[in-house]
Amino acid sequence: MSGTGKEDEDMKIIHQTAEYVVVCKAAGEDSEHDLPGLLAEQNGDRAADYYVVHRLDQAASGLLVLARNRRTAGELSRQLTENRLRKSYLCVVPGVPEPASGEMQDLLYKDKMKQKMFPVKRKRAGVKEASLAYRVLETQASVSNDVSNQAKPAEGVETNPTQVQLAAPKFVQAEAEASTSLALVEVELQTGRFHQIRCQFAARKLPLVGDGKYGSRVRSPHLALFCRTLSFYDAKEKKELCFTAAPPAEFPWTAFSSASDEAE
Repeated sequence: MSGTGKEDEDMKIIHQTAEYVVVCKAAGEDSEHDLPGLLAEQNGDRAADYYVVHRLDQAASGLLVLARNRRTAGELSRQLTENRLRKSYLCVVPGVPEPASGEMQDLLYKDKMKQKMFPVKRKRAGVKEASLAYRVLETQASVSNDVSNQAKPAEGVETNPTQVQLAAPKFVQAEAEASTSLALVEVELQTGRFHQIRCQFAARKLPLVGDGKYGSRVRSPHLALFCRTLSFYDAKEKKELCFTAAPPAEFPWTAFSSASDEAE
């Protein structure tokens, strides 16, 4: 199911009922602190009338559902806990994951001071298991790896989506060679950890495009992480609903034809 609705400059309402509202969050918007206020402004009610059920990284974008009453918030939270509220993501990485589909399993530790996750080898206090499934949807090989070009595109000038500018000249040769290709990857989380997708791909020398926090040298307007599909059970309608959205029309998404395709 997809739809259109009233639209803020960034956030878009995809579908809403008296029980919940599905939105497409823009990069930079905070799921918990920004979205309720934006919705209240659009709908003429109060931010306190919206309940955040799940979150996306502030740097990421894509689909979210917010409840409009405590009962619905409780029901959606139960579905999330029972893995019945499902999400799939798209991300773009330099190089191509091998194998082209599979699972990633790691032990992750959150450094609260740095607000960053780190992979570790042993379980200890604060360490959590993290797992995800992925598959490569498409690859793009025509990407420049000219590490000498450090300048940002001038404001108002459209960047050629087949040319990536690398942010640091100390990019090692092996990584520079790998950056001549990009891969569009679909991800389904089996656990929900802070920065999980970002950390697990970075641990395999595949930091997401635009993710300087986790070591990416490939520039993009925003972090290349997008929640593409969202499904949950609507108790009032007595059926499961599935919503799909397309990433923003900007690099690196525009380098891939399948980024805007309907999810299978």
